[in-house]
Amino acid sequence: MRLWYAFFCVLFLLVAIPPDIASGDPTESGDDDLYTLYGNIYDEEGNYAAKTSMKIVPRGSIWAENGTYSISDIPEGEHTVRAYFMNNGHGVVYRQIYIDSDMNLDWYPNKNWVTAKLYDESGNLFQNHSNAEVKLLQKNESATPENGRVSFGSYLIGEYYTIRSSFGVSENSTHFIHFKLESGSATEFDINDFNIVQGMNSRYGFVKDSVGNAMQGVTVSDGTQTVSTNSDGFFLLQNLSIGDSVDLTFKHGETEVAPTITEIITPGEGWLNNTATIEIILPGNASFTTQVQVIEQGEPCLIEWDGGNYTDTFSLYRNGIIAYEGTLTQYTFTPQSTGNFEFTLHSNNVNGTTIAFKSLVLMVLPEQSSSDLWAVGMHWNYTASYSPSNDNRNLTMTAIGKELVVDAFGVERESFLVRMTGPHFEDEEKSYRWVDSKNLLYLHTYWEDDPDSSSYFQEGYLGWNFTNQLGVETNLLTANEGLNLHFNRTNIIGVPGHPNGYDDTFNSVEITPNVEITTQAGNFSTTYICIIDNNDGIKSWELWYNETVRNWVKKIDRLPGSHSDSVVMELTSYEVPITPQFVTENSNVSTKDFSIEWAPFQGASSYELTQDGNVIYSGIETSYTVQDSKDGSFSFQINAKLSENYILTGEILSIDVLHVVLPPNLVSSTDSAVEGEEVTLSWDHVEDSVWYSVTVWDSNGVSSELYNGTDLECQLTNLEPGLYRLRVAAGTSDGKYSEMSDSIFVEVTESEESSSFLKGLFQPLLIVALIAITMGGVLIFEKGD
Repeated sequence: MRLWYAFFCVLFLLVAIPPDIASGDPTESGDDDLYTLYGNIYDEEGNYAAKTSMKIVPRGSIWAENGTYSISDIPEGEHTVRAYFMNNGHGVVYRQIYIDSDMNLDWYPNKNWVTAKLYDESGNLFQNHSNAEVKLLQKNESATPENGRVSFGSYLIGEYYTIRSSFGVSENSTHFIHFKLESGSATEFDINDFNIVQGMNSRYGFVKDSVGNAMQGVTVSDGTQTVSTNSDGFFLLQNLSIGDSVDLTFKHGETEVAPTITEIITPGEGWLNNTATIEIILPGNASFTTQVQVIEQGEPCLIEWDGGNYTDTFSLYRNGIIAYEGTLTQYTFTPQSTGNFEFTLHSNNVNGTTIAFKSLVLMVLPEQSSSDLWAVGMHWNYTASYSPSNDNRNLTMTAIGKELVVDAFGVERESFLVRMTGPHFEDEEKSYRWVDSKNLLYLHTYWEDDPDSSSYFQEGYLGWNFTNQLGVETNLLTANEGLNLHFNRTNIIGVPGHPNGYDDTFNSVEITPNVEITTQAGNFSTTYICIIDNNDGIKSWELWYNETVRNWVKKIDRLPGSHSDSVVMELTSYEVPITPQFVTENSNVSTKDFSIEWAPFQGASSYELTQDGNVIYSGIETSYTVQDSKDGSFSFQINAKLSENYILTGEILSIDVLHVVLPPNLVSSTDSAVEGEEVTLSWDHVEDSVWYSVTVWDSNGVSSELYNGTDLECQLTNLEPGLYRLRVAAGTSDGKYSEMSDSIFVEVTESEESSSFLKGLFQPLLIVALIAITMGGVLIFEKGD
C-alpha cells in the first residue's frame, strides 16, 4: 500500500512541477517598463577597479570607466549579468538577477552571489513571505522570498556554503543545499542559481579514495539525474522527493568505483559521503618540450614532449588528424607542404584521457621570390605607446619568410611571416605576425608566454576586404582614391575564464598622398591612409606608408583587439640587409645539439659559418646543426661567398650553452607485489650517461640507495610489507647529474604463506596457554582448600 502511495505522489509532482523549474523562468516583460542596473566596481583592496566589461547576456558589452557602470533599457524579468575584470586578474563573474525596478549592484573580483527560486508543492513560486525563510548558515544571514526569489552575497568564490530553506510548519519543512560558489561561465552562467521545491531535499557529499584523496569525474546518479564530482570530489543531487527511497550509484565511465547507497530521502541535512573501493587514476598532463618554430619543407623535425605519471600511451594529432599513437615521447615530422601545422597531445590510460592545455605550432615556409616587397632579414624597430596605461615598449619586426594563409573571410592570401621581439620579452616568449603581402596589414597573429611564466596564449584571425566605389576588390597601397573596407577579426584568448574577442565593421577609407611626417628614424614623405568606422565615425586606423621604408612609418590603431584603447607605433630605425643575416636569434640553450639558421643572401654561391673565429661549416645550405657542444658562451658569424676571391662578412650571433641533464623516466613491472616477489624497475637511456642511481624510501620515510650502475634496469627484492617510493637520477661523463625523476610507488603486501605460518603457530600456542591457565587455576584452587 505504501509503495502505491509513493508512486502516486511522485506522479503528481512530475505533472505539477512546471518545466521552468529546470530551465529557468521565461523573461516576462511589459511593453513600456524598462529599468536600469547600475553600481560600482571595486578591486580586491576596495578601490575603484580599472577598466571592466559589463553586459546583460546576450547584449553587447559596455566598458565601465572609473569604477562605475550603468546598463539601461532592461525589461522586467530574469536576466544573466556578466562582469569581466580585465585589468584586475582577468576574472569573470556571472550571476542571475530579477529586474522589476532600477537596481544597484556593486561588484568585486573573485566574489559572487548565490541566488535561488522557491516553489511550493504545486510548483508555483512562493509568494507568502511568512511561510518561507532561507538562511545562509555560514554567514548567519536570512532572507524571505520576493517574487519567489532570494539572493545572498557577494562572497568569496571557491568556498563552500550551505542554504537551509524552511517552509512554515509543514512536516516536509526543511530543504538543505551544500555547494561550492563558482564564478560561472558562458555555458554555466546559472551555476549558483538554485531551484528549491517544498517537499523535496538534496543529497550531497564527497567521494574519496581509500587514502582520502578526492576523486574527480565520478558520476553519481539516482537513475533520473546524474552529476559528476568536481575537483574536490564533491557532488550535489537536488530536488529528490522526501519519502522516496533512491539507489545512488557511483561510477567512473562504466566502472563502479564505490558501493551503491540506498537512501530514504528525509528533511534536514543531506550529507552522504562515500569511499571508493576501486582507485581511478587519470594520466598526468603532458607538455611539449619542442617550442614554436619555423622549419623547412622536406626536412625532418623532431617533436618531443614530457609525459605525466600514470600514462600508458600518447596520441598526437596534427591539425585534428591522428599522426602518432604509442608509448614514445617523440615523433619525427617531415613536412611535405608549406603552411602552419598545429599539434595537440593526448595522454591515455585505461581510466581515460587527459588533453594537454597548450598545442604546438610549426610553420613551414615556401621559397621567396626576389620580386617580393619584403625579403628575409629585413627588420623595422618601433616604439609602441599603449593607452590608457601609458606604457611604452620597443618592438622589432623581422621578416623571416613567406607563406599562404586563410584570412577571417576564408580567402587564401599570400603573407610575410614576421617575428616580433623586444627587450621586455622573456627567454621563451614567442610572438609572430602574418602580414598581407599586398596591403601590409595583419592577417594572423600569434603570441604565447614563456612556459616558465604561464601557459597563456593569444591567437587572432583577421580579414581586410578593400573595394572601390564599384565594389571591386582593390590593393590598398596602389589605390589613389577613397575605398570601402569590410573588416573582421576573431581573437582567441588562451587565458582560463577570459572571453574571446570579435569585431565586424564597415568602414570608409581616405587616401592622401605626399604627407610629411617626422619620427626618430627621420623625415619621410608618406601616403596617409585613414580608415573611418561608418557606424560611429571613429578613425579606427591611421597609417603612414613610405616606399623606401617599405612599411608603415607610423600607425595608430584604435581597435587593437587587446587590453588597450589604442596603440601608437612610430618607426625608430629600419634595415634592408646589405650583409648576410642570421634568422636564429641571440639565445640561451640547454641542449648540446642545436641548429643555427641564416637568411639566403642575394648573389651568394655558398656560405661560411664560423664559431669563435674557426670555420665549422662551408656549403650551400642555410642552416647547420651544432652537435655535442660544451657549456659556454659562443660567438658565430655567417659569411657569404660571392665569388672565388670575395667573401662578404656578415652578422654576429651569440649563444650561451648550459647543458641540463634531464632525469630518466622510471617505470616498474607492477605497482603492487607480494612479500618475496621480485619487481623489475627500468628507465630511459640518458645521452652520455655514465651512471644511474635508484633511491628508495620506505613507509617511515627512510631512504637508501637501491642501485648504482650503468644498466637500464634493476630488481626490487627482499622488501618487508609496506609502501615504497622510488626515484632515479643520472650522471654524465662531464660530471653533471640530473634532478631525480618523478616518483613511482610500489606496495608490498604480506604473503599468504607467512600469514598461514603465523596462524599455524598461533593455534598451538593458544592451546598451550589455555592448558597452563587451567592448570594454574586448579593448583590455586587446591592450595586454597
